[in-house]
Amino acid sequence: MLVKNDIFLLNGIKHRLLHFQYDCDAAVVIDLEEARSWPKPIALSAIKGLEPVAISTVTQGTEVFQPTDAMLRVQATSFARLGNLHEQVPEIFDSFSRGQLIKKRAEQFGCSRSVLYRDLRRWWVGGQTRSALLGRFTKCGWQGAEKTAGRGRKPKSGRDIYQLTDIDAHRFKYAIEKIYLKDERRILRHVYNEMLGKHYLWSDGVKNFILPVGQRPTYRQFDYYFRKNYPFPVVARARKGEAEFCMKHRAVLGTVMQDCEGVGHIYEIDGSISDVVLVALGILKTLLKKVCIYVVVDRYSRLIVGFYVGLENLKWAGAAQAICSVFEDKKALCEEYGVEYCESDWPAHGLLPQEFLADRSELHTQASSVLGDKLGVEVAVLPACRPELKPVVESTFKRIRQSLQSVKGFKLPENYKKRQASKTHDKEACLTLQEYRKVFLEAVIMLNRSPMTDYPQDISSIVDGQVPTPISVWNRDIEQRRNCLRRATAEEVCFALMPSEKASVTRNGIEFKNCYYTCPEVEGLYWFEMAREKGVTQVDINYFDATADFIYVIDPKRKGKIYQCHLTERSAEFCGKSFAEIEAIFDQKKAVKDGIEQGRAQEQMEFNQRIAGTVENARARFVGAGKRKVPRTTPADERQRELEADQKRRAEKAAQQLAASQTVVEAMPSELFTLDNPQNAKLSSTFSAMRKKLKGEQI
Repeated sequence: MLVKNDIFLLNGIKHRLLHFQYDCDAAVVIDLEEARSWPKPIALSAIKGLEPVAISTVTQGTEVFQPTDAMLRVQATSFARLGNLHEQVPEIFDSFSRGQLIKKRAEQFGCSRSVLYRDLRRWWVGGQTRSALLGRFTKCGWQGAEKTAGRGRKPKSGRDIYQLTDIDAHRFKYAIEKIYLKDERRILRHVYNEMLGKHYLWSDGVKNFILPVGQRPTYRQFDYYFRKNYPFPVVARARKGEAEFCMKHRAVLGTVMQDCEGVGHIYEIDGSISDVVLVALGILKTLLKKVCIYVVVDRYSRLIVGFYVGLENLKWAGAAQAICSVFEDKKALCEEYGVEYCESDWPAHGLLPQEFLADRSELHTQASSVLGDKLGVEVAVLPACRPELKPVVESTFKRIRQSLQSVKGFKLPENYKKRQASKTHDKEACLTLQEYRKVFLEAVIMLNRSPMTDYPQDISSIVDGQVPTPISVWNRDIEQRRNCLRRATAEEVCFALMPSEKASVTRNGIEFKNCYYTCPEVEGLYWFEMAREKGVTQVDINYFDATADFIYVIDPKRKGKIYQCHLTERSAEFCGKSFAEIEAIFDQKKAVKDGIEQGRAQEQMEFNQRIAGTVENARARFVGAGKRKVPRTTPADERQRELEADQKRRAEKAAQQLAASQTVVEAMPSELFTLDNPQNAKLSSTFSAMRKKLKGEQI
């Protein structure tokens, strides 16, 4: 059904219904697509079954905008000129009567009839409302972006105004797209000058000159063309890349909460370099500037559910340690570092999320597939250089930095260092890695307890007067999320996330990263004895980067059999340390070893210098004595030398036996050596014979 001012399609052409009378079966319509159309009569029954066209599809007279003061002034003037012309129905719809009425109104108001015709037609086409008479300044100006169409105010200098052509627009486009947008370092003014030097030149036969102003485009024209045809998003994407544009310049119309169903749905993981400079344990002069921290944060509640602090690089191993900390015994952890334990501070202990979200550097590895294969958790890896897609964990790092600013050895931002380059905060470093872990643990507990100022609370929590802290938000929403979460043990998760590598079986134990391990089960298999007899062999192991106290060794002959091996006495000094710390210790040891080698080389050189004179004197004396002949050794001489050596050995052996017998005789009682005793007489004759043999006498 059509009503007054409805727009409808008649024979495929848009019309507006201006007036109708049921009793006469008459209606008046106007063609909206014809530029010079006027109202025409039509039978009401001819359009009775038609439906109006949706307003969104209409292109004439339906612009919606905020009118300016100038547009309102035009509206008021036009409406005042019309007076009551538009109210004189139905006479105003007849062409003859309309002409008489407009002539009379033009004489009364003192304006031309053409102006009244224009206002009246705008009134009908626009829907017979005052908004139809607004000034249409939005349609003013040249519609083409490349030409100036002969416009421009004459300058005071009297020079001509250069009028842009299609060729100039093509040159502008080439300079902007091929030069300016391709290199972030280029400046628009320099690109303009380069374009002038290439396309707008004249020559006197000797030298080229740029055309004078008025015969070439000005920089203002070039800049206007650039700003009108290349909006900021296009320029930023082309000059800085899609990743940086999305990270720093894109519009943020949504929120991270719209993709999160509740607590435990998404855990965000990220790693960063610590802003606190540490010192090595026992070597206080050695600074540890590259300490890595990993944080696991629940997106919905902002609760820090896990963390890890170590010397490893930003990689999967550190992220795995942070995930394992979610299931670690928090009471034992607090007791290890001397921190007060409260069970309510760890409401997410032992709970697996539905999804882990991390950068490519952490979870974009084949090792992270165990999260889905063994633990049943989805892994979402973000594109490179897109930290804004995990803003919760990024803001958590900022909150941690703010809470640790009072710690000695805290590094200031880079721009601050440039302003105060003379101040070095490395000299204030005093915390060891263990002490920093305690400080970091205290910071995590404090942040989980602290209220959040900008947290997007729902209406029910606001009405209840709940103070939004990470712990309170988790406890409030966990009741509705119980069916979506799953609990896992520390052993199950940690063993699934352990990295595997090869270790060497040696006679000293199982060697891995400069440490030696053993266990009763392996000793019972005689691996170390076989290694000493047949050589070193390789075995598969699982280990934690965070601790070198133990490793898990997989039996190569009985697959599935695993032995937990601990440090031997040879490596007992590394107990309680991580593999990264042990590596740092051996690096320091290597530096000392290099100094030892240097000292040994120096001493050898000085020794050679001290004996050089003696050696040279002996060599000179040898040369001065002339060439000496070395007598040749004949086979007879060799046999004689062997015979003499054999006789000498026999004589020495007999002397030893004689000395032993004399010692025995002296130890016996004197009455045992009487001449009446036949055994003593026989023994005496034996000794005499031995003496004669030693003296070379014939027996």
